[in-house]
Amino acid sequence: MRFKLGEDVGVVPDEPSGAGPDLPRNEPRRRGEEEVFFGRALIGDPRNDENTLVSQLHCTMLRFHNKVAEVVAATTPLTGDNAFKETQRLVRWHYQWVVVHDFLTRIVGRAVVDDVLRPETLVIGTRGEQVTVPRPHFQFYAPQQTAYIPVEFSVAAYRFGHSMIRGRYDINQFVKGARGGQGPIPVFGPELPPDELSNLNGFRRLPPQWAVEWDLLFDMPGSQVEAQPSLAIDTSLAGPLASLPASVAADPPHSLAERNLQRGLRLGLPAGTTVARAMGITPLTAKELGLDDLDGELAMHPPLWFYVLKEAELLEGGQALGPVGGRIVAEVLLGLLAHDPLSYLSVEPAWRPQPPLARDDGSFDVPQLIRFAQQP
Repeated sequence: MRFKLGEDVGVVPDEPSGAGPDLPRNEPRRRGEEEVFFGRALIGDPRNDENTLVSQLHCTMLRFHNKVAEVVAATTPLTGDNAFKETQRLVRWHYQWVVVHDFLTRIVGRAVVDDVLRPETLVIGTRGEQVTVPRPHFQFYAPQQTAYIPVEFSVAAYRFGHSMIRGRYDINQFVKGARGGQGPIPVFGPELPPDELSNLNGFRRLPPQWAVEWDLLFDMPGSQVEAQPSLAIDTSLAGPLASLPASVAADPPHSLAERNLQRGLRLGLPAGTTVARAMGITPLTAKELGLDDLDGELAMHPPLWFYVLKEAELLEGGQALGPVGGRIVAEVLLGLLAHDPLSYLSVEPAWRPQPPLARDDGSFDVPQLIRFAQQP
């Protein structure tokens, strides 16, 4: 079973740059001549359509699923629902592999991942064959019954990525050339009619020739294009994130930083220094955090989200999370996999991606996922 894709937005004859599918969408609604509803994406989580880059990544995952379905059809006798379930398994396991071995190792460091997923040698079969598999060992993530996502993760530590977002992006060579001296496109901007192409706002049909070329965002092997790097993990956010459009933030405040801090306060998150002490980590001082000129309470008990960002900036040069943020992110993501009875860590912990989905050497990462998804 294949997922439906949206319309192909390439419209310039003989111009491949910027050509590609959109997400599947409802038809736009009109009031007279005015388009009042831009076409809702037919996907499980509408938040994946809040920005052009995110929606195009979601579309890439749909395309990856469809290509995996072709492999299942060509290499197994499975049909119908059984073929779909096998396709689901392969897509999920490859995505999980990317999260563990491509994403987490970059964001928290290989040492933290290896400390949680420790090698364990098992003896299997009647011949006593030995196999080494990763076994999770958690210091803090300990669900009593079912897996969960703690607020320290969802409202603070995992929001580190907000500081990595650039204010502007080039999305493909055609649009880059067509914009000329205007430069890259702002990641967010004021709500405008869908034919106004001045920002990367989502919740609208993909404009013509706007399909993302991923070598501008990832280091794609063989590409001569220099990818746009993310910003450092620190306490600064790009300008457009200070004024989110109403489609993303319907109610004030519209500053992403302010929204994050207020949400942490409303949910009663512990301070960053409190969490550090609870984890047995010496907390950063008020002076190190740059808060020594503030009142005592805030200086001694900084918001957890701020602490995670500052810790990454000071201890890892903004290139990875520090000990508090990194441990929270690693243990929650790996904990969710460990407590999922259908994940590769639970079902077949020694599993590895194989060709044709993986490269010939067995390696698999985001660039390889994209390459496979975009095959003719």
